[in-house]
Amino acid sequence: MVLVHVVGSRESRLIRLALLAIATLPWGGVQRTVARETVVADGVEVRYSGLTQQQAESIARTVSSARAICVEKFRFDMPATIAVDAAVNSAAPVRLFNDGADHFSLSVHDAASLRRPQASGTFHLYGLCHEVAHLAMYRPIQQRRWMTTAAAEGWAHYLGSRIIDEVYQRQGESLWWDPYDYRADGMQRLRAQLAESEPGEVARGAGLWLELAEIIGDDKLAPLMAAWGQAEVDLQQPGAALLAALQSVASDPAVAQWWQRAEPVLVRATPRSPFDGAPPADGMLTQIEHEVVADDGRPAGKRSTAGGGHAVRSTAPAGQWLLTAVRVFGSRYGRPDSGSAVGSVWLCDAENREIASFDLPYDKFPYGGPDWVRIDVPPTLVPDEFIVGVSFNPTATRGVFVSHDASPEGESLSALPGREPAAFDAGDWLLRPVLALHAAPRTWTDKTGKFSVEATLTNLQDEQVTLLNADGKPVTLPAAKLCDADREYLQTVASAVSGDGDEPTTEPAPRQRPREVAADDGTPTGRKSLPQGNAVLLEAGTGGGLVTAVRIHGSRYGAPRVPAGAEFTVAVCDEQFQPLGEFTFPLSKFPRGNAKWVTVRVEPTKVPERFVVCTDFAATSTLGVFVSHDAEGEGLVGKPGQPAGTFTGGDWLIRAVVAPAE
Repeated sequence: MVLVHVVGSRESRLIRLALLAIATLPWGGVQRTVARETVVADGVEVRYSGLTQQQAESIARTVSSARAICVEKFRFDMPATIAVDAAVNSAAPVRLFNDGADHFSLSVHDAASLRRPQASGTFHLYGLCHEVAHLAMYRPIQQRRWMTTAAAEGWAHYLGSRIIDEVYQRQGESLWWDPYDYRADGMQRLRAQLAESEPGEVARGAGLWLELAEIIGDDKLAPLMAAWGQAEVDLQQPGAALLAALQSVASDPAVAQWWQRAEPVLVRATPRSPFDGAPPADGMLTQIEHEVVADDGRPAGKRSTAGGGHAVRSTAPAGQWLLTAVRVFGSRYGRPDSGSAVGSVWLCDAENREIASFDLPYDKFPYGGPDWVRIDVPPTLVPDEFIVGVSFNPTATRGVFVSHDASPEGESLSALPGREPAAFDAGDWLLRPVLALHAAPRTWTDKTGKFSVEATLTNLQDEQVTLLNADGKPVTLPAAKLCDADREYLQTVASAVSGDGDEPTTEPAPRQRPREVAADDGTPTGRKSLPQGNAVLLEAGTGGGLVTAVRIHGSRYGAPRVPAGAEFTVAVCDEQFQPLGEFTFPLSKFPRGNAKWVTVRVEPTKVPERFVVCTDFAATSTLGVFVSHDAEGEGLVGKPGQPAGTFTGGDWLIRAVVAPAE
């Protein structure tokens, strides 16, 4: 049953429809059927579950008023309707985000989480205005890779704060279901942040947008965003085109002075790799292909990533290899007509600097069920180590799900070219670069030594060699007829492709995969922060192995911002707590509030069949990490060289990823 409330100025009219709402969460690939209610206001539709009608109406009125202000006061081109999905989910983090087009998603632990900031700790009303401000920028500027966090979030902070003040003038403090004077969340708060000795990155960005608006006037902000959206921006040197577009909108001399201060804060250049991806001038591209496989081929989940991309780090075989295609296991979602949208395939060097990028039409992917899709690209030379990725700039109504396996460790990343890549810890993307060998002419000799020819290798399959001689004629012959030196060369080629020097084959070699070892049952029922350290006894199996990563289920407590230099230690020890390896990581890896799995990668550390993993968060009453535990079993307490007994409340949710020993 969907209950539709049509919101007027102060009253609402209830319309009942015999429908069932299907809640689809595109980014996580989760789909479930739930009972939903809907509130409709001018330009807004709020679909909600677990909230009260009064709370939903507060959300609808806030977004409706914020949208109207963007249109009427600032003249932005806003969506005809902003759709808001709001739900109570006690297992999910409190989160509000937009899809860059016309959808918001809000999740809260319970209905009380929507109380005023003084009670809930969250600025929900401001957050809704902040997201409306994002849409005002994101809709005209589709290509935003030149923006820093200070640019994008600073803009939403600035305009969102302006909107808050305007909303209060129109609606008053009774707008929110838990009434309060929310003017303190607007420009009053922003000006206080800017008055601090060291404003944060987002506040500094907001301050720059405030300065610009004071120079050019509110009426020029929407034309500026449109001009930037239409500009031909060189991502390697974006500043020149952006300044030219700005000056075409506002010719005030103060604009150039503002830009000198603003460009270093708001604009990010995407560095170009010094590696030249142009195909070599001599020789030719062969038909010998190598598919670089990191995944196990078994899809265990799928993601659609707004504001990011799906990438894998790869190593090329010996020789000259060109990227000719990328294979992705995925599917298109959203409106059936979304096939006209275009994403990107990109190739970067090991430092994630772009070598080349190519268009990726959505219509390559099937609508609905996933399948393997091959995307051919212009042949591009790859360095020894490289990164290949795909990105789709998805929204709630169009995008592509990319599948991943359940591997506890791999080479997959969440990344975009030119930005610091982050490890993707949920598995390996089912994304495979396809390389083709580039071969130069060489002299080939038969095994008698009597005949030789200058030719280029073009194919090697089933012990049959195809050569292209100087006059362009192909010759196919058994590899066994060639001299020892030529057969050794062919064996090198075959080994590079297969990883196995026994047979010339283009099939990838099977990979011995790491495995995750655990003592817990995977169900967190409690949590503890122990200054003495949390530890767990694990089994690597016969012959031991190499610990390459540790996974911890936990959450950070204390101040919202992690103090500079705050770290935690993970130690791999033998059964007597003698350290085999110790590693430190930033405490900021753990989220504040809701617990989640955090994976840290360590230098491969050889362990015996039974070993101990210790964690030390230097816990105090005001800063530390709660480590989750299950309901049964017995965990350990201690640090390297300092065993401190047992914990009888259950097994710690601490696991290790163990690779086979040499």
